[in-house]
Order: sequence, then structure tokens, then C-alpha cells
Amino acid sequence: MTWLTKKLVLMCGVAVLILGAVMTGWMLSQRVNDSNVLSVNNQAERVAEATPSVTHGLEEEEIATPSPTRKASKKSTPTPTPTTTTSSSSGSSSTSSSGSSSTSTSTSTSTSTSTPTPTPTPTPTVDPCASVSNSAYDDLIIGDAPVLYLPLEDTDACDHSGNGLDGTLSGTTAATTLPNGDAVLDFNGTDNYVSVADADALSISTTGKLTLEAWIRPDTLQFGSEEGSGYVHWMGKGSTDNQEYVARMYSLTNTESRPNRISGYAFNLTGGLGVGSYFQDTVTAGNWIHYVLVINTVDVDGTYTTGYTKIYKNGSQRDKDSLASLSITPANGTTPFRVGTRDLSSFFEGAIGKVAVYDGELTPYQVLEHYQTMVPPVAGTATFVQSVGKASTKTAGTTMSVTVSNTVTVGNTLIVRVVADYSAGAPTIADSKGNVYTRDRTAPNSGNTIRASIFSSPITTALVAGDTITITTANVAARTAVVDEFSGLLTAAFLDKQNGASGSSTTPGTTISITTTQANELVLGFTAVEGPVDDTYTEDDLGQFSSLPREGTTSDADGTNITNNGGYKSVGEIGTYQYRPTLDPSRNWILFILSYKAL
Repeated sequence: MTWLTKKLVLMCGVAVLILGAVMTGWMLSQRVNDSNVLSVNNQAERVAEATPSVTHGLEEEEIATPSPTRKASKKSTPTPTPTTTTSSSSGSSSTSSSGSSSTSTSTSTSTSTSTPTPTPTPTPTVDPCASVSNSAYDDLIIGDAPVLYLPLEDTDACDHSGNGLDGTLSGTTAATTLPNGDAVLDFNGTDNYVSVADADALSISTTGKLTLEAWIRPDTLQFGSEEGSGYVHWMGKGSTDNQEYVARMYSLTNTESRPNRISGYAFNLTGGLGVGSYFQDTVTAGNWIHYVLVINTVDVDGTYTTGYTKIYKNGSQRDKDSLASLSITPANGTTPFRVGTRDLSSFFEGAIGKVAVYDGELTPYQVLEHYQTMVPPVAGTATFVQSVGKASTKTAGTTMSVTVSNTVTVGNTLIVRVVADYSAGAPTIADSKGNVYTRDRTAPNSGNTIRASIFSSPITTALVAGDTITITTANVAARTAVVDEFSGLLTAAFLDKQNGASGSSTTPGTTISITTTQANELVLGFTAVEGPVDDTYTEDDLGQFSSLPREGTTSDADGTNITNNGGYKSVGEIGTYQYRPTLDPSRNWILFILSYKAL
């Protein structure tokens, strides 16, 4: 090998070595760049995972409270552009040598700062009984100053009396409405009741008087959760050795033969038998009943020496009983007052509402007003037309005539009231046109000193002025008759119900009643009194009767005189009715109450 050849080989070797070094440097530079990029990307992912979502926090704050002004700060350092440096060197022009160096630096800093979400202001607890609304009926009751008034229009069981005796409801109730449209609770008969904490105002002994009032609507006549002989206690205050009072309703079938009797009782604290008053009428499931119970230990007299209980149904007093009969002395217990049950031993199935407790006795007029505000009276179609005539005498004889003053129309009805000194036989009536008069009721008083009789006659032949109606009696001295004309009555089989009693007092009629069988009827009251016509006679305005003409005698001793009194009202609904006028002074009396069917 020549020197030139050797020199060429050596130069090629050097070139190869330089080329290899250059390639090795370039590959090392590429691996560094790849590693730096991967490190930056991973750091960005970790920052994203740790930083809370600022937008999500703002949405939650807006939902909780009105959105305040929010400030958020965020600091960020921009990522610099990577810098690359390359170096190379070579020997002589025949020999080439190459090296490469590359550095890439990338820095990224991201900081996110968010103002902490404020703690929402708690919503204040609203007392559902702090503000209540009242209907016209509620305003009437509140005006009579109850110590507790639970309309039970919703599940809050709020006391609307203003005395703060709010109740609590247990169990799930349904909703229904009263006759006036007011909402009320319907109890399921298994576990529903309202409880009011014990308070002195709810005990009889606090004032000596207590009135309980409620509207009830039984949804069944045979209760599923009953006690005793077959009844439910649907309102009251009492438990073992803590008995005070209770409202009770019997199932249709019970072991005491008291079908659907509705009653109220007062007890001694130790329990045992209680004194109570009741009414027992046919009950229809789903029909509303207005219930009022009075317990009074203050207003005593010779009959009610330690007080009494008294009960009303649908605005009318139905019973009154003496506390002395069982030596009842009410006292102050500690149990809650409950509605729907008394002591969880039985439960009422049906609706109960407008529960009121008074620390006094409601007057009969207040009771009637409460009832008629909820259920306005419906007038019937029977109408008083005129007084046809009347007559009286104290001259002994067997006949007495009434002269007709004005025409009596065919299709109308005459009703004739007759009072006479006692005779064993009853009178008869005829008129000059041959119309037929039916004696609807006749009876003497208990002492057999007077007799009362009442007749009706559907007119088939018109009477005109001057015609006569003749009353025939036994040969007695004092006699009186009153003839009245009515329109709108049936002309056949129109007498529906009748009842009567006699006694000696100032208050006839308090113990008897009639229950009509159809909605449209004429109710007529008749009181025969052994006394002069100038005695004071107060019509039964509580019963809303209109007075009919009076007639009587006045001469000689009071006991030789008689007076004929009467009143009427036209009713448009089936109901139980009484006629209760007032006498002054006390006299012997006979009282009839009858109803005639209208067209």
C-alpha cells in the first residue's frame, strides 16, 4: 500500500467516527425533548383533577340563597417556548467531524383560587298556627268566646280561639266538607285522633260550667273499633282515675239495645257510672249532626240540686238530667282533651269538625244560631191564609158557633183548635156547607179539669162570609174555638205526626217532639191553658213559630177560665221539632204538636 492509499483509508475512518458521534448526539437530544413534553402534560392533568369546579360551586350557591357578588382569582405562568442549542466542530477540509447538543426547558404553573361557598342561612321554622283564616261560621263561634276552638280544617289542628291550645294530629286523615263547604277532617276509625294538652280551662270545675260543641258525620253505623257494650268515645277528657267527661255514640247493634244513641256524660274523677243526656234517632251514615253537650254545676234549683247535663241535636234541646241522681261532682283531671277518641280505647269512623269548648253554658238561642248558620232553614210551601173566626163562652151548653168572616177557598184546609172544661167525651164539628172535619187529636189534662181537641178539614165546598162552623161538646160551661185557614196542604191522608203532653208549669212542651217523614210540611203547636186569656203567653220564637190568634175567657176566678193558644211554621226539610212556649204565671196546660204534609 502506497502512502497515498494509506492516507485515504485513514481519512475515511476518521469521517466514519465523526459521523457516528454526530448521530449519537442527535438521538440523545430527541429523547430529552420527548421526556420534557410528557412531564408537562402529566402535570397539567394532575392540576385539573385537584382544582374544584368553580362553575358548579356558583350554581349551588344560587339555588340556596340569592347570589352574592363573587370574586375569583387565578394566577397562571405561561409556558415558555422551548430553547434548543446545537454545537459542531471539524478537522481539516479533508476530514469532517460533527456533534449535536439540544436542551429544551418547559415550565408551566397554574393556580386557581375560588372564594369559599358561604353557608346558606337556615330557613326559619314557620308556626302553622301563627296565622289562621276563618270562615263566617268560625267568626260566629269565636264571637261567643270559646276557650278552645278547633275547626279541624287541616292537619295542623290549630286553636282558633286565640288561647294557644293547639292540638296535634295522630294518624292519617282524609279531607271532606261541612254543609257550608268548609273543609274538615275525616277520621279513619282505627288510629286517627287529635290531642290537646291538659289545661284548666278544659275542666268543668274551673268555672262550674262547660259546653262542648261539634259537628259529626258518622261514616258507618257499626263501628269497627268500639268498647264496652258496643260504642265509641269520640271526644272527651279522661282516663283511669282521671275521668271528667265524654261524648259517646253507640253502634247500631250493641248489648244495651241503644241503636246509634248519641250521648254525653259527666263523671267523678274515680270513674264508675256517669250522669248523661242523650238523643236516640234513626241515623243515616254520611249525614251531618250538630252536637252540643252542657254540664252545669252552678245553676241549681229544686229539681237540679247539684246541677245538670243537657244535650242538643241540630239546634234543639233533646234531654236534661240531674247530676244529683248519681252524686256526680266533676273535678279537675290531668289527661289531654282528645277528638276522635277519648283514651285510645275506641276510635270514631267519620268526620268531626268545628269542635268548641266553652267555660260557660251556651244559651238555646246561641245553639240554634250556630246550627242555622251552618244549615240555613228551608221554608216549606204551606201558607197561613187567614183567621176565619173564633168564639168563646162561659155559659153552660152543648154547642158553640163560629161565623165565617171571609171566603174560604176550595182546596185549602181549615184547622180548628178547641178547648173546653173537662168532659169524658170529645167534641165534634160541622159547617153549613157540609165539609168534613176530622178530629186529629184530643186529650184531657192529668187532673181532668180541661180537654183539648184539634180538627182538620180539606175544603171541598167553599165557605163564604156568614156561613157557620158549629162545635158540639158535652154540656160544660167554659168553651173556646179558633178556626184558621192554610193553603198548600195535601187534601187526603195529610196528617203525618202528632204528640202531646200535659202538666203544670211555665214551660210546656220541653219533653216532647215529633220527627217529620217528608221534607215539606206544616208544623202546628197548640197549647190549652187553664187560666185567663190576659195571662202572659210567650210564643216559641226559639223554635221560630209564628203566633196564631188566641182566644179565651177572663171572668171570675182564674181556675174557671180557659185560653186557646197556637203557633205554626212551614218547614222544608225532614227534622225533629218541638213546640215550647212560655206561660206566666205557672198554669195547668195541655200541649199538642202535629205536622201536616204539604204539596
